[in-house]
Amino acid sequence: MIRGNTRAVHGAARLARQRAIVPFVVGMAFLFAGCTSAPPLQTVVETLPDKQVEIFWARAYPRRDGVLVTGQVRRAGMSQAVLWGHLHVSVSIEGATEPVSVDTRWIGRLSSRVRRSARFSVLIPAVSIDSLRSISVQYRTGQDTSPDDGSTEVKKSGSDA
Repeated sequence: MIRGNTRAVHGAARLARQRAIVPFVVGMAFLFAGCTSAPPLQTVVETLPDKQVEIFWARAYPRRDGVLVTGQVRRAGMSQAVLWGHLHVSVSIEGATEPVSVDTRWIGRLSSRVRRSARFSVLIPAVSIDSLRSISVQYRTGQDTSPDDGSTEVKKSGSDA
């Protein structure tokens, strides 16, 4: 008889722990989801057209250390040209004479046979969302101006050729 009561007590304790874990896990999921995915900024990201690369989706998100610009690119009109270029992201800031620019590449391959897209993402550091006026993304031919280790380099847009 004592043995049967022990099982019931252990079973009830286990059930109570399981019921307590579910709300905790759900609460943590909502907490982390809110921290990692802030809504996009209301600032329109202007994508400049090109004959070789089409930037068909772009958004900007606020981050603690700047503004994150993400999007998708694909070959324009099934272009067969070799794409040696990079994406040039410029941010105009209130009170600044020149925009802040960052160069980046997309992640993955842009196939010439299939209309496959690739994504890009770049952080523009030290930019306050309150002082943001406009964002533009364009494809530029030529070699990437970022270092070989994959990191991006912030520069003034008037200094590149």
